[in-house]
Parts: sequence; structure tokens; C-alpha cells
Amino acid sequence: MPADPESSTPACTLTAADHAARIAWLTALNATALSGYDRDDNRLRLRYRMAAAAGAREWVRFEQRCCPFLRFTTEEDGGEFVVIIDVPAELGDAAEALLAPYAEGQQR
Repeated sequence: MPADPESSTPACTLTAADHAARIAWLTALNATALSGYDRDDNRLRLRYRMAAAAGAREWVRFEQRCCPFLRFTTEEDGGEFVVIIDVPAELGDAAEALLAPYAEGQQR
């Protein structure tokens, strides 16, 4: 998600091609391992089957590098691996745009 010069929203540092590849990777991970998600204002909780924890951890490591303005944490909860993405309060107005790609097309 390259930066938009007309926008004050922080943007991913990946090139357009790398961003497309990352979204494809996330889409595949979500299609095979996401059991659900919850959104609460500036926070998104993605719940994955434990069998996918290694892949989800790898994805989080890569995301932390290209989107350092988002806070990623992980936890295990009830037999699921949970990825929590927080949008800082100062970027609250941009939360919808920043979080949408992570759960796009998924069922809650």
C-alpha cells in the first residue's frame, strides 16, 4: 500500500507488487486457518487455528517491518492463536482504512 501524497494516513512501505503479494499471502492464510475475527474501534483480533500459528507468526514479523505505525501482538486463547492489531489513537480516523485489508472478505 504505497503512500498516497494526498493522504495523511501512514502507508505500508512495500512496493505495489510486494503489497499485492503480501495481501495474497494473507488471503490464503485467512482462507485456510482463520476461524474468526472481532473488531472494536481501533483494534482487530484475528483468531487462527493453532496449527497455523507458525505461519501467522511469520506474517506478523513481516507486517511489523512494513507497517511500523501499527501495533501487532499475539496470544494463545482457548486453543486459538490470536493476532491483535491496534491502530494508535492519533491515527484513529484512519482505523477503518488501515484495518480493512486484514479481514477483508472474511466472516466474523
